[in-house]
Amino acid sequence: MTKIDNSLTRKLQNLNLQANDRYWDAIRELNLKGVVSNAPKKDCMEIALDQRALYDISLSIASRIAGNRNAQWAARTISNEICEGLVLALVDSTDKILKKSKNSQVKEYIFNNGLYSDIKLIDHLALNSSGELQALAAAVCSVSTLRTLNKRDNLTKQVRITIYQRLGPVECLDQMIDDKYANNRTEGYRWAPYGYAKLEGKALTEIARGPTSMLIKKLKREVLPLLLANRNVLKNQWVARQIQQRMDAGE
Repeated sequence: MTKIDNSLTRKLQNLNLQANDRYWDAIRELNLKGVVSNAPKKDCMEIALDQRALYDISLSIASRIAGNRNAQWAARTISNEICEGLVLALVDSTDKILKKSKNSQVKEYIFNNGLYSDIKLIDHLALNSSGELQALAAAVCSVSTLRTLNKRDNLTKQVRITIYQRLGPVECLDQMIDDKYANNRTEGYRWAPYGYAKLEGKALTEIARGPTSMLIKKLKREVLPLLLANRNVLKNQWVARQIQQRMDAGE
């Protein structure tokens, strides 16, 4: 079930569980939220801080109720119920969980419901968390924190998108143009002025279809032949036709 052994995990392990085709009803009857929220806070905190405990417990219960075939689906509902119970029990300790827990589901639940004591935690999480939680925090953190974050290289695609959307192309245009993700480069090319000098350097290096299509619209006519020297472009007849149409149309 889980490596954590305390009164709460034992109570969950010893629940009267039986396989049931109507496993959604069976899950509701367990009242897992109530069971967990009334458990000792020390036990709840131990689970909330652990990376795998919530998942392992939920999957164990789901397998016994719904069988292996439906276990993953049932485990989602079960983990949500247990997560809510944990937070109910630990509502006075959520700052500690946000800062120290290794469990993303619990932290994201706390964050999405604003169950922290200090608004400055948003900036802290934007700078010090990772994955989905960092993306959530980046969407609402202060602009000064966003600018600090923007100086980092090892950010996820979603965090990068959020930064560009919030700070805008006026501030981030060159970064968008140089971004490693094709969708972000497409947006950079889209908002770049017509004939923008930095785009010329992309004519020989761009390999993705979406950004290339936008690049064709933005390069001056005399620069378009550079695209024809890009082997990746020539492999795509649709893109090659777009270039030829632009060249034939003139300025």
